[in-house]
Amino acid sequence: MSLLAAYLLLRDTSFLKEASTKYPKDPRVELTILDANLFPEDRVQWLKAFKENATDNALANYLSALDLFRAGQTESAIGESVQGGRKSVLDTYWPDLANAVAEAYISAGFPPEDANFMGNTTVGISRYAEELRGLCTSLSNEAFQHQQNGDIAGANTLFMLVLEIGSQLASGTTGKLLSNEVAGDEIQSGILGHIVGSETINLNGTAASGDERAEALWARRNYIDQLIDSVPLDELILSHALSKDDLLEVSKRVRTQGEVSAMEWLRDKLGPNLPPQPSASERK
Repeated sequence: MSLLAAYLLLRDTSFLKEASTKYPKDPRVELTILDANLFPEDRVQWLKAFKENATDNALANYLSALDLFRAGQTESAIGESVQGGRKSVLDTYWPDLANAVAEAYISAGFPPEDANFMGNTTVGISRYAEELRGLCTSLSNEAFQHQQNGDIAGANTLFMLVLEIGSQLASGTTGKLLSNEVAGDEIQSGILGHIVGSETINLNGTAASGDERAEALWARRNYIDQLIDSVPLDELILSHALSKDDLLEVSKRVRTQGEVSAMEWLRDKLGPNLPPQPSASERK
């Protein structure tokens, strides 16, 4: 993790190459190598290693599916996506990486509250939400093609897969990032109306109609918008409105429990003592 932190801070690939030599079976190393496209000629092998060493992580399959779609291998891409949809975890390992970066800053003499905040900001901007949006777009296009050809069952199977990916992104391990939860909910909202002839949709062990799921997603998004208005976390941090102890606690909660949970904790702790903030429309 020290080698990965050094690479993330300095973007010096020599640290990443050393990690690839010493820890080739660590999924966090493999994903960072894939993200950096460090060995493009061996990308297929690194993807295979990632799948073998993170057998429960759907992200390995989805990255493979994206590459296959780009290569025009549609059926294989769908097969990889189906395998990913059956898995229990969607993990980018960002909390581990953020913690390693924070420890590097502390070792360099930075105060813990600043080090933990910088660890989050260095790592906590993920491109995987957009990557998975792209995958869901490709899968949706295939579903629409099935619909046009009269294959309603095949279309619904692909639409349900898109729902599963959106749900994984919103609520999985990587869903600790607010941007991922929002993207995952938007993926689900955008596809619900296209599922034909199904009165109930079974997802995450619950059965509900499409309208009920759409209403629940809307309510969640409305709640998040209101929470951001009352606790604009980034602005509170950057304006130095939080005490050192609160900044440290919030930064740790973002990694361990998620951004929404961290904002809820801060709202409940400070209550009326929260500094007044402009509304979302005023900030725009």
